[in-house]
Amino acid sequence: MRRRKKAKLTAIIGCAILVVLLAIIIPVAVYFHNKRPDGNGLPSSLLFPLYIYPTAGAWDPLFTAITANKNLNFTVVVNPQSGPGNTSYPGDAYADGVIKLNSFPNVQTIGYVRTSWAARNITEVLGDISTYNGWAQVNGATKAGMAVDGIFFDESPSQYTQDGADFVKTVNAAVKSASGFGGNKTIIHNPGTTIDTRLAQANTDITIVFEGNYTDFLHLEPSLAALPVDRTRNSYVIHTAPQLSVKDLAAFLGKASQHASHLFATSLDGSHPYESFGPDWLDLISAHPNVQFTIIVNPHDGPGAGLMPDEYYSVEIPKLNAFPNVRTVGYVRVNYCTRDVTEVCNDVAKYAGWSKDFANTGLGVEGIFFDETPNSNTSLPQLDNVASYLQTVSRYAKDSEGILGDRLIIHNPGTPPDVEVGNAGADVTTVVEESFASYESPALQEYYAARYALLPDFDRAKRAYMVHSTPVESLSDLVLRLRDSGDYLFITDLCEDYYCKFGHSWLEFVRAVGS
Repeated sequence: MRRRKKAKLTAIIGCAILVVLLAIIIPVAVYFHNKRPDGNGLPSSLLFPLYIYPTAGAWDPLFTAITANKNLNFTVVVNPQSGPGNTSYPGDAYADGVIKLNSFPNVQTIGYVRTSWAARNITEVLGDISTYNGWAQVNGATKAGMAVDGIFFDESPSQYTQDGADFVKTVNAAVKSASGFGGNKTIIHNPGTTIDTRLAQANTDITIVFEGNYTDFLHLEPSLAALPVDRTRNSYVIHTAPQLSVKDLAAFLGKASQHASHLFATSLDGSHPYESFGPDWLDLISAHPNVQFTIIVNPHDGPGAGLMPDEYYSVEIPKLNAFPNVRTVGYVRVNYCTRDVTEVCNDVAKYAGWSKDFANTGLGVEGIFFDETPNSNTSLPQLDNVASYLQTVSRYAKDSEGILGDRLIIHNPGTPPDVEVGNAGADVTTVVEESFASYESPALQEYYAARYALLPDFDRAKRAYMVHSTPVESLSDLVLRLRDSGDYLFITDLCEDYYCKFGHSWLEFVRAVGS
């Protein structure tokens, strides 16, 4: 459960939502019921890594699952900021979320602490433990129900060293002696693999002896089953699980439960399996019929080597195309107009070829997103200038019969273009691609104002804004302001890999656009 690594996926929104779909996220975490549906499973609890910021409604899928499965115990790991964060109080959103978790009788809430394989400064680790211990107190006054029930030590050592053994002993003792934890002061260690027995501590309650993908688990299952440890002290965390039938899923989890009583399985892949419930695009789009989603599909830095998309995109794209409020567009890189025009047009032609059997397959795109376009008209060796290059590739896309719909053309210079480039064939231009802090700076605002003054016909219908690293508390306000300036918006709280996944603020962003 590595520490909330940034994985992949994004969106642009405004009155239209432009989503860069670099990865098809397939739901969803599966729950093992104590009812033992196949007759072979043993009573088990769900270990749930909740590495999702609690924006309004973000934790509701988990609350719903907890309520619907009263006979199933949930051990929920909360992780505000690769640990408790740098302040003693995690903020009202986390406080309210933890209090609600603790209100369920079948939930124990555990705080996340990173150890970096016992290489992290132990003073910092003890400080994180102390911060969680203090959650039961806010400014000296008890905040009822906010205490966590123990600590989840991530990246724990698996190979023996004396320093590692001393590290584990010290941090365990700190948890067990703390007065602010509730319940049994549960200690969970996550080496992600089996450990040297000399690292085992009697007061470690649970060890994650496997964390990995489904295929690797099947390979290692016999050796895991042979571990001479009581199943109640073992946990398996399995990602990238295939879509199984209810019967096969019950059989798989029933077998796993024979040797581990704390289970988590998800079909999300290993890049970010703990930062999303795997939101179903169909549900998300259906819930916001007044929001126009413009979704950029990018199988492989473009359409890929093959003439048709792979089996995953071939399944998901038709689902998106079935919605009246969705427009899919294909990603094409131009490398600031240094990429050969023929290569660019070949990519466009591949996207156009997807729709050859649209009536039966539902495959196809309704436009092209040209990435890495320049913002000023300069000379080029292969064509007269940048504007000529962009006019050529844009016109090729507009004239391609296989591109569906109105054949939307988007250019992405990431900054306002000059007049010639601004009139070089784009229906929409990404005029901002910046961090929140950079975008809000007076210097950049002054620059934008000067550039827009030179583009009197460049109205909001032609502008797209992409702003990353946006504080969650500032997101709704930024959406409201930018809706007056651009018809296409993408705003995220993520600071890296923001075109590769949903951030904590994703649902809040969609709600703000649709409000």
